[in-house]
Amino acid sequence: MLNTAILPPDEVIKDLKGIVNHVLKCFRLVDGIWPVRFGVKRERSRKSGSFLGVCAADDRPLSAFSTGQKAQLGLAMLLGFNYCLNTYIGHNIIALDDVTTAFDMAQLPRTAALIRQIAYATDDASARRQVFIVSHHEDLTNRLLDFLIPPQGKKMRILNFVNWTRDKGPQIEQREVVPGLKASAENRKKFVDALDFICSGN
Repeated sequence: MLNTAILPPDEVIKDLKGIVNHVLKCFRLVDGIWPVRFGVKRERSRKSGSFLGVCAADDRPLSAFSTGQKAQLGLAMLLGFNYCLNTYIGHNIIALDDVTTAFDMAQLPRTAALIRQIAYATDDASARRQVFIVSHHEDLTNRLLDFLIPPQGKKMRILNFVNWTRDKGPQIEQREVVPGLKASAENRKKFVDALDFICSGN
């Protein structure tokens, strides 16, 4: 992405660096990675002549990052570009494709906390995004969903791809996720009503 993108203006790069490092701080990173540094690199063989380079705080190049570290940086860069270039994008949507694949289980709560901040931010409406998460790894997704239950007044939907046929196309099940406390309160009331009904002898 960095090698093919048009180099953004200096003020965008400055904002991008701030957001990327803010996001990376949410993850558990080894010493020397954070904060990452950005630099404009000149290259004669490229048509644009320059590109945006990224390296670790201890000067490790991007190629030395582990798969998980690259995934964390990729997520941070996606969010950074989305926020920095929001006036040009024209929408408040972020789509994440198999974002959990490269993360271990210890990183899932941190990833979920980050997604919750993006999707359910209440103090600043301009910071809120509609988030789509696509995943083929059901076990990881289910664990991630446990941390993404929406707060009161917010919504989350699960679209489960069930089947595909040539005649009818995709078959998708849609479910709305209900906050746990709300579900518990409703279920407790139903249980009490059922007990009252049984005890009354009706």
